[in-house]
This record gives sequence, C-alpha cells and structure tokens, in this order.
Amino acid sequence: MCNDDSDVHPLFNQDFHMQQMHEINWIVAAPSTPANMFHLIRRQMALPFRKPLIVMTPKSLLRHPDVRSSFKDIITGTEFQRIIPETGVSTHQPFNVKKLIFCTSKVYYDLFKERNNSELNEEIAICRVEQISPFPYDMIKKEIELFPFAKIEWVQEEHKNMGAWSYIQPRFNTLLSELNTTSSSNKTIGYIGRSSAAATATGNKAKHFIELNQLLQYAMKTSIIYSYTGCLIKKLNGELCPNPCKRNPCNFIYQSLGNVCTIINGGFYNYDYTCECKFGYEWNSQREECSRIDVCKDENSCIKNNSISCQVLTPEEGNFKCICQPQFMGLQCKLPRDPCIWPNVNQIVGTEKCGYNGKCIGSIGTDLYYCICHSGYTDNPSNSYSDCQVYEAMCEGILCINGVCVASTNNAICVCNQGYSDSKCATKLPYWLNWETWDDCYPRCGTNRKQNRTRSCSEKGNYCVGTRYEWKTCNDTICLVNGIFGNWNDWLPCDHNCGTGEQVSTRSCIYNTDLGEEGWGKPCPVKKSTRRRYCNVHACVNSIRQRLFELAAETIRRFEGKLNVKSTGWRPWNDWSNCDVECGFGDKYKVRSCAYGTDKCIGVYFESQRCFVECFPQVNSTKMNTLDNLMKKVFQVSLKLEHTSNSSTFKNL
Repeated sequence: MCNDDSDVHPLFNQDFHMQQMHEINWIVAAPSTPANMFHLIRRQMALPFRKPLIVMTPKSLLRHPDVRSSFKDIITGTEFQRIIPETGVSTHQPFNVKKLIFCTSKVYYDLFKERNNSELNEEIAICRVEQISPFPYDMIKKEIELFPFAKIEWVQEEHKNMGAWSYIQPRFNTLLSELNTTSSSNKTIGYIGRSSAAATATGNKAKHFIELNQLLQYAMKTSIIYSYTGCLIKKLNGELCPNPCKRNPCNFIYQSLGNVCTIINGGFYNYDYTCECKFGYEWNSQREECSRIDVCKDENSCIKNNSISCQVLTPEEGNFKCICQPQFMGLQCKLPRDPCIWPNVNQIVGTEKCGYNGKCIGSIGTDLYYCICHSGYTDNPSNSYSDCQVYEAMCEGILCINGVCVASTNNAICVCNQGYSDSKCATKLPYWLNWETWDDCYPRCGTNRKQNRTRSCSEKGNYCVGTRYEWKTCNDTICLVNGIFGNWNDWLPCDHNCGTGEQVSTRSCIYNTDLGEEGWGKPCPVKKSTRRRYCNVHACVNSIRQRLFELAAETIRRFEGKLNVKSTGWRPWNDWSNCDVECGFGDKYKVRSCAYGTDKCIGVYFESQRCFVECFPQVNSTKMNTLDNLMKKVFQVSLKLEHTSNSSTFKNL
C-alpha cells in the first residue's frame, strides 16, 4: 500500500514521524492504554489529510483490570506515543539488562505479570510498539541503544504467520544491521510465540492457556538455572540435573526445524542443548538461536577489491549479493563490466535501451555505452541516455508544442515536458503556487511547539501532486505567568472619630518566584489593590451640622410668633424623596401643605433625615456634600418666610 522498503534504512530528521505519515497510505496501530487510544483517535482527527487507520486490539482489554490511564496522561502537552518504552527499575542499571522484549497490546500485561512473579524486573525490559505502520525506526533505535548488552526478542500471542512478526522482522533486521555497522555489535532479533497455523485459535481453552504459559516461561528465560557445582552436588545425592530439552525449547526458535533438540556437554546447564536449523541457518549456542549463516565471510563470495559490499540474502533469494565497483560485474565481481549487458548505478542496461532499433557498443570496464541506431531511428532527446526510440519518418508533420515526438514503425506520439499534457503538449498541468507565510507557533509558549504553512494549487478543483501542508518545530519558550493578588490585609484605623470617617485595606501582588524574573508576566491592576469603607458615621457633639439644624429650628420658631398663622390645618406629609447623593451619606426630605393658604399654619412644611447610599468598588472622595445641601435648605426656608411676612416686622427681628 506504499513504497516503504523494509530493506532500506531511512534517514532520520526532526520531522521524521510526520514524513512517514505522508509517505504511507494507511496507519496500523495497537494501543495498549486508554490514553494512547484517545491520542491516536485525536491525532487521526487533527491530521491535515485523511488516511485509513486500522486499530488492532482485542476486546479483552476493555475489561482488563490493569488497563487504565491517569488524567495526567491526556492533559495539554501529551500526545500519542508510537512506542511506550520501559520505565521500571531496569532503566536504573541498563547495562545489567539481559533481555529486551518488544511486543504489542494485551500480551504486554501477561509479560509484565510474569516478570514480577519471576522477580526479573532488573534483568528484563519490556517495550510496547504502539504504532506498527509506519514503523517507528527512530524510537526503537533509542530503546535498543539504551540496553547495549540485552538480547532482543519479539513476543506475540498470535501464531507466527498471523501477528505483526512478518512485518516487523525485516525492518528490525534492517535497523539492527545499521546499528551493528556503527557499534561493532552483532545484534539480531529472535521470535517467541506460537508456531504457524492454519486456524486462528486451537478451539480448546485449556490448550490455549498451556501454550500461553509456555510462551511466558520461555520469554522469561535469561540465565543459568543450575551451576555446574550445584548440578554436581545433586548428582552426588543421587538426584538428576534438569533436562534442558524437557521444555521443548526448539519449538520457540525462529528458523528451527521444530522440536529437534540435542543435549550437549552433559546437560549441566540449561543452555546445554542444540536445535537443528533450516537451510541457510546455523545454531548459535551463545545466543540460543538459529543465526543466519554469514556467507559473505567466505572467501568464495565477493572478491574484496572488486566489490563495494556484500549482502546476505534470505534462503528464498539466494546466498549473497555482491555490489560491484563500477569497473566490474558478475556474481562475485570477477569480470570487467560490460555496460551493454550489466546495469549501472541507475539500473540502465545498454542493450535494453537500444532495443531492436539499434546496436549497443560498450566501453569495457566503465558505465559508458552508445547505440548505433538503424535507418530511420534516432535517440530521444528528452532522455539522458542513448536509446534509438525515435522513428524520424513518422514524426514528420507532428507538432509537439512543449515536448518531443517519439515514433515507432506504426505510430508517433508527443512526449511532453514536465508540467504539460494532451496530444500536442499544449495544456499546462496544475502546479503549486508559492508557499504562504508560516502560521504562528502553537501553543503560544512552552514545549513541543509547531507551526505550519500551506500552499494552493494553481487550478482550483484540480489535483496537484504533492502535499499542501508543511510543518516544522518551533523553539521552546517560557510561558509568562501574571501576578495574582494575595489576601486582604486588616483594615487600618478610622481617620475620624465621628462625623463619617474612612478606613482603608490593601493587598499585595504576588509572583511565582520559582520562574525567575524572565517568567513574570503582567502585574496586578493597581486600582484593585485598595478598598475603602465608611466608619464612625455618628454625628459629632457641637458639630457644624448640629448647630445649623438648631439655627434653622430657632429661625422658624421666631417667625411663627410674628405671623398670622394657625397651628392646625396641615395636610398629610408627602413621601420621602430619594437620597440627594449618588454614593455615601446624604439627606432625604418630605414636605406638606397648609389647608388655609400658603404659610397660614403653625409649624414647618418640610423635614429632613439622614440617608446612606453604598459606594462600591470606590468611594466618593467628597464627604461633606450633604452639609452644603443642608445650608441651601435653610437659606430657602428663610427666603420663604421673608416673602410671606411683613417686611418691617422681618427687619425688626
């Protein structure tokens, strides 16, 4: 479903995993945790393109007691893990790890439990491969390099011909071949699991658990069971040493001929056995596996000075393949190169290119050749090599606007230049316009930041070859944290003992000192750092307000004695007015009228009363506005009395 070549080691870069996503046509995954399943589906929805996602997972994981995730695994900053590496005690001393197991899905929890029961947590590391395709070369390489002395095994619960083994094995071999070249090691990957079968299950639950138990026991096998001395003591006591073939180890060895096990060296150790291997493989007692015979080490393989490299092939492909120097050819690179019959680095064979229309003439020992074309034929000028593919007579009168005419004995066609099509190469194909500017990095700050840019196809509705989106990683930045207010301090003492005072309380702005000054954001709003309230609102003794009220009452009493008025005849009081201030302390009033005419009744026609309007969040700084209002009212009463009384009488007061 893609051009993914399992024999070619890919080049790693920062966007390697995204590059893989573009190159493949579908995604195959086997998530083992709820969080990774969540991130897998989330990633599928967020991708800028649509490709099929195949999830391989058994329904037993839905009710497995150990399959659970924490909320911290799905918060901001987390993402899908292509592999879940070992995080246990074995990572504390990785040089002591004897076996590194790769697996997928449910079998991990069986291996994890068996490892705990066998007390092998320091000797065995387990890595879960969550994404099978595209194959996570880069992540697996890091995990293998972490445990340099560990034997590498693939464990699967499925039969050998039904699980992921047939897909991952050649890719592991390609990766390990590259690692062996750079680190001078000799790592290979072994297989632990059920042998090939025609049916997916045995149909017998008891047999299924027996096979699973054997699989787990073999996966946990890392070290010697009995030492030579321990076995000798048992023999002296009349006991027998354990039979290393009793557990049928050859059934689980990749490329073995099945249960053909032979005890060697008296069977003192549990590895004192050999298995018979298939053709092209030999028994490696140190690694307890059937290793591929390295035929390239044989002097009868590639001639060293004439070849670039030697590749060991599978039994189906043959024994070995020599990559010859440009001057040589042949199975062992013995013969001088004839470019007419041997492909060059571009896989061009001269005789094939010249075809029936010409004759190949090669320069022996080089990649150079040329074609002597038969009458009526010539080379195609659009190719970089000689080929005699153009029939000149057929091309007469053929117009190729953006291309060249290529003819045979019966036909002539236009071979268009890149970007053009149709029979005359006149139609320009859709092409990509220039890239737009990069979007802002997301998230705005922190780690794992990325940005993307897009480009458009020149013809809307048509398909341009290539991707529309491009991604790159942004630098990590510090997320600024704004200051926050602390608790309010206690109220300060009232600034007046009477007559309406004010109290003040403040609070401080606090920064996260762990971040350092470069991580500080905006300060707290200054206007919200102080609060105020009224206090001691009772009147002061002998205050100005009290004296003005007394003066007003005395003035009214004096005028009542001089005027021709009556003490009765007042109508009911009107309702109280609204408080005459917007905020703080003020006054409200009510009035009444006389039934006998204006100013003909004894008493006052208005009354006042203190009132308070709550101020929040700020308090009006003017505190004595009600005093001004009171003085205005007294002045208005005086004018009223002056108007209704005898002017001479008023002057005698």
